[in-house]
Amino acid sequence: MSHTLLQAAARLGKHTIWLLLALSLCTCAPGPAANHPSVPSGNPVVVTFACLDHERAGYQELADDFQDANPDVRVQLISANEASGMQQQGGTLTSDGSEVQRLAAAADTFAWYASLRAADWGYLLDLEPFIHDPSFPSDDFFPGTLAHFQWHGGTFGLPARLLPYLVFYDRAMFDAAGIPYPEPGWTWDELIAAASQLTQVEDGVVTRYGFVDGTPAGTLLALPQQYGVALWDEDADPPRPSFDTPQVAEVVQRYADLARVYGVMPEPEIGSNLLTSQLIDGGRAAMWTDMSFEHDRHAARTRVGVAPFPEAVAAANPRSLYGFFISAGTTHPDAAWRWLSYLSANYQPPSPSGTLPGRRSIGEELSWWRRLDKETRAVYEYALAHPAVSGPIDTML
Repeated sequence: MSHTLLQAAARLGKHTIWLLLALSLCTCAPGPAANHPSVPSGNPVVVTFACLDHERAGYQELADDFQDANPDVRVQLISANEASGMQQQGGTLTSDGSEVQRLAAAADTFAWYASLRAADWGYLLDLEPFIHDPSFPSDDFFPGTLAHFQWHGGTFGLPARLLPYLVFYDRAMFDAAGIPYPEPGWTWDELIAAASQLTQVEDGVVTRYGFVDGTPAGTLLALPQQYGVALWDEDADPPRPSFDTPQVAEVVQRYADLARVYGVMPEPEIGSNLLTSQLIDGGRAAMWTDMSFEHDRHAARTRVGVAPFPEAVAAANPRSLYGFFISAGTTHPDAAWRWLSYLSANYQPPSPSGTLPGRRSIGEELSWWRRLDKETRAVYEYALAHPAVSGPIDTML
């Protein structure tokens, strides 16, 4: 259940640039205060915390430990599955986009996917006054992750966990073609050259693609940053999307050329990743992009290697983030911050290999991270050190 829900949620909206265009219609709006009951004087302050059902046991242990050290605060867990209004139908999650707003109205604090829209910021408490405390280790977060939660000079969440996106490749296919493995710092031109050699065509039909993009929205978020093209006009008040500029159009055209000019990539799917999955799992892709937690699954099928995303003018590697938040309507901001700060310092992801906590010091303690060979660890570290920094919209956790 845990792996299925994470995978389904992480793939929501990752199939096309049209998601970015649709989300650009969202506007900033202040959120109403959540209706949190007050606690009589002398009793412990009750801080509600919404989390996904399959993670409840782990959070309950953290809450118990926190309460032992903070007897004046009681953490009450509620279901984020119910409070968010998100529905699961078979293997698909359905959403109306208001999950953050619903959660902020239902709980003082919550853990949720950090796919923040412009309309969400007003429902979240600005954490800047707390983060500026010299005792808070802001430099312990992985590069760019805290910036993901920043908007108009405020910080509206803390990184909980992250999933780097990587380029996977079949070592046997590279060996058979005599092509060197990709390394950190490689370029899109090098990807195209390798993919052209690795693509196979029989009777006019592509039987193996050199490159399959399993995370197109992540790629389309990273590419403009690699070319130094802004997706948002930060000089406007409020900032507005600039998706219709010639510079953005040129970047998108470069991406489309992988399929339409070079023929090394299938056309990206809209609303489905069925073909992509079939090509990758069927051994008909020499290189492909995917989330890092899929590494073990791919390694069970073939002798797989990993590389950071290729680069243009600069490096920018997409990733998905999950965060800890405080509702703007909480009546106990100080107690809520103590709980969030504790979570940030002690939370370890329950997810499979490839998922990292927001804090680097905690990541070093993970068994899967310590087991990485030198080459693979260097790839992760490079991708983490060169992130695609998000604006007011992003792909997902």
